[in-house]
Amino acid sequence: MKRLALSTLAATLLFSAFAVTAQASTPVDAAQNTSRAYIDADLDAYVKSGLSALNRGDGSPFVFGTEYQRRQALYRELRAENFARLQQQQ
Repeated sequence: MKRLALSTLAATLLFSAFAVTAQASTPVDAAQNTSRAYIDADLDAYVKSGLSALNRGDGSPFVFGTEYQRRQALYRELRAENFARLQQQQ
C-alpha cells in the first residue's frame, strides 16, 4: 500500500512538472497580443518561414523532421523580431 502511494505521488509530481514547463515555455501572452497588428506579424512570420507551405494538403507535416524543425526555428525567430518591432512602436 505504501509503495502504491509513493508511486502515485511520484507520477503526480512528474506530470505537474511537465505542465509547469509547458506553460513556462509560452513566449508571448496570447491575451495581451491579439491586436490586428500582432496577428498580421504572426502570419507574416508563418508564411516567410515556409511553415505555411509545409502545412498545405490533406496530410499533416512530419513535425519531427529536420526541415520542419528548421522552419519552426526560423518562424520563432521572425515572430520574435516582428513582435519586438511592434513593442518598440507602442
